[in-house]
Amino acid sequence: MTPIRTTHTGSLPRPPALVRLLGDFEDGAEVPELEQLGREAVRDVLARQIDVGLDLVNDGEQAKPGYSTYVRHRLSGFDGPPRKTRFMPDFERFPDFGELAATFSPPRPMNPSCSGPIALKNPGAVRQDVAALKDAAARLGVADEQLFMTAASPGVIALFFASDYHRSREQYLGELVEAMRDEYRTIVEAGILLQLDC
Repeated sequence: MTPIRTTHTGSLPRPPALVRLLGDFEDGAEVPELEQLGREAVRDVLARQIDVGLDLVNDGEQAKPGYSTYVRHRLSGFDGPPRKTRFMPDFERFPDFGELAATFSPPRPMNPSCSGPIALKNPGAVRQDVAALKDAAARLGVADEQLFMTAASPGVIALFFASDYHRSREQYLGELVEAMRDEYRTIVEAGILLQLDC
């Protein structure tokens, strides 16, 4: 009988101290201790996944402010005025769900819009994520083939960040594809399974 390999969707709750630091980072503050606390959180969350018996494990997106909104710190062009792009009525109908969601990332009611050309501005960020995951995996004896890492798809980025700059959705998505290519390639070339969040 072939066993069924188990995993999870990607993002996992972050420690409260890390959520606070990510909130400060989102607000534009310099947070020098963020990298170290993020690495510690990655080690802890990876160990918990192994303890519960998951076969495919990841960094839980611990060092990212949000599973899609993190890209505004890695790509240029996202400094326009905030525009509401989605609404979460579930938070009003189910307040307990809103409290749980707050453990995943800092609350941010509206994201800046895309107001210019999109290009990669921080190629080191994904490499830092990869290094943190691989370091934690090595310490815990987790093989590379057990690792996966998430990255925002062009479509989900466009969902969370409205564009005031591009003439069409196709043009916007095309620029996002080119700008995110380095992140996708870096993850794959590190021997980590890439999960595109759509």
